[in-house]
Amino acid sequence: METSGQADAALREARAHLEAAVTRLAAADARDEQLAAWAPRRRIFGIDRGQAMVGVERVWRLGVLLLGRSGRLYATGQIVRAVESGHPNRQSKLAEERRRIRVEAVKAGFADGDTVNIAAQPIDLAVVTESSPQEPVLFADGRLRVRWSPTSGALMDFGSYVDERVDLLISPPQGA
Repeated sequence: METSGQADAALREARAHLEAAVTRLAAADARDEQLAAWAPRRRIFGIDRGQAMVGVERVWRLGVLLLGRSGRLYATGQIVRAVESGHPNRQSKLAEERRRIRVEAVKAGFADGDTVNIAAQPIDLAVVTESSPQEPVLFADGRLRVRWSPTSGALMDFGSYVDERVDLLISPPQGA
């Protein structure tokens, strides 16, 4: 970060925004989603049985960021909806893989129809710098910024981004 004073101030401000966001979202009973990760299944008779999906915590989707009820921040990863298996479509490998992941979410005990976020990367704001951002958050012009589109160079002030996304989650536009 440019200077230690700027970095400390930006970090304190970002943490204050996140704490306020958790408080507002919880008080509004805003819609949340499941954050999950892959973990090795228990071996049986020494046989490796692959990986299973396990819940990490409930999160609120703030665009390219996920905010955990714990206050932890994540970069959005893969998103699926937990649904029963249905029949294989045999359309493409990608479609079959997504179907398999949706089924794994049901097997993991997530509610049918629940949105499940997988492979979300934790973001440690304390180590974000210009030269080593933790996508989609970076430090630029003395402030923390959010790159709200991976294909765009457009940056938005971290606090403004979080506040705007919280407002949208609490009071979505009509028809949304």
